[in-house]
Amino acid sequence: MYWYLAKLAYKNLVRQKRRTLVTCLTLSVAILSYIATDGLLAGLDQMAIDNLISYESGHIQVLDPRYLDERDELPLEYTFPVGELPQQISSVEGVEAVTPRITFSALLNNGMDELLVVALGIDPDTDPRVFKLPEHITGEMFEPESYQAVIGESLADLMELTIGDYFTLITKTKTGAFQAIDVQISGLAKTPHPEINLSSVFIPYDVAAKALGMPGQATELFIRIGDGQDVDGVTVAVNQALDASAPVRAYSWREVSADFLAMSESEAQIMGVFLGLILLIGIVGVVNTVLLGAMERVKEIGTMKAMGLQEREIIMEFAFEALGIGVLGSLVGVALGALLNWFLVDVGMDLTYFFGDMSVGYPVTGSIHSVWNPQTMVQSFVMGVLICLVASYLPARAAAVKDPIQSLQAH
Repeated sequence: MYWYLAKLAYKNLVRQKRRTLVTCLTLSVAILSYIATDGLLAGLDQMAIDNLISYESGHIQVLDPRYLDERDELPLEYTFPVGELPQQISSVEGVEAVTPRITFSALLNNGMDELLVVALGIDPDTDPRVFKLPEHITGEMFEPESYQAVIGESLADLMELTIGDYFTLITKTKTGAFQAIDVQISGLAKTPHPEINLSSVFIPYDVAAKALGMPGQATELFIRIGDGQDVDGVTVAVNQALDASAPVRAYSWREVSADFLAMSESEAQIMGVFLGLILLIGIVGVVNTVLLGAMERVKEIGTMKAMGLQEREIIMEFAFEALGIGVLGSLVGVALGALLNWFLVDVGMDLTYFFGDMSVGYPVTGSIHSVWNPQTMVQSFVMGVLICLVASYLPARAAAVKDPIQSLQAH
């Protein structure tokens, strides 16, 4: 009986080729869109995390807990002596490199205009072991104790500056006195992190510490861990290695990047809405196909019932039709989704084509690349088939419960 019902379902699908193909195509496009969007968003997350760690936060930060609460204001009240902390931390298993930074706000004055920027005092010897800034510099990195600077390329364009030009950073010292730091541009930075390019100025750590009246101090120590190391485990080990009397604690990048993680959670909610739309598209398409099929085959259904077929067997026949649509549409959707995802993994999508230099809220710029997620493809296929089966039940049951005599008398 099951084989007979399956053959009957196949004949009905073939008989209405156009309708079957349109329904399959609708489901395929929905699944294709889901796979491509999921891969791109996962790739966006991965790139954002890489950029945060490689250009902004490192894997771990050591700082005064009070500074963590007010870091958006870039205060200098919670700096701490660097002393032997880098050597002490470097002895912890899993730690690959440590570097101090002084992060402070300043006005960049080019002689005509002023712009608020984020200034960072960095050690040109140890900073490249933690961050990848030198890999994206046109010109050259400055030397220790030199009054030179590396600034973001977008910032340089905005302020009409280039390599060799001079500008002044106007800021306040730790005690609140105004201070001016005159520097010459030695290099321009064009990193994958848009905020670095648009608002950051890097000067030698010792120059910044002296100008701000805090020699030997830092706002943060940044740590890079070895490949394959567990960031949370190393963070715990660093905290255990720190002197209990020290005013600082270690925090993983996740703890200091709460805004980004909140954005990622919002992205997951958006994906849930997108999945709901896919479900709706699939349900509408299959319900429409089954309803039209039932309306056109009223007499046929009446004949089947008159020949002794039970309601559940008629429902099963419609379920076989829905199953055929689900399998075919899902297979095509997954195949096309995999093909598009392969292109997005290999070539990527250029954000500047859509947004120009505007930030999209993520620490990424340029081309984003998708990632492979076989689990999503399997889930999409199963989801497509289940949607079709579930969506076919109510219209199939409505057709199956009709009185066979009335069905045979229908025009």
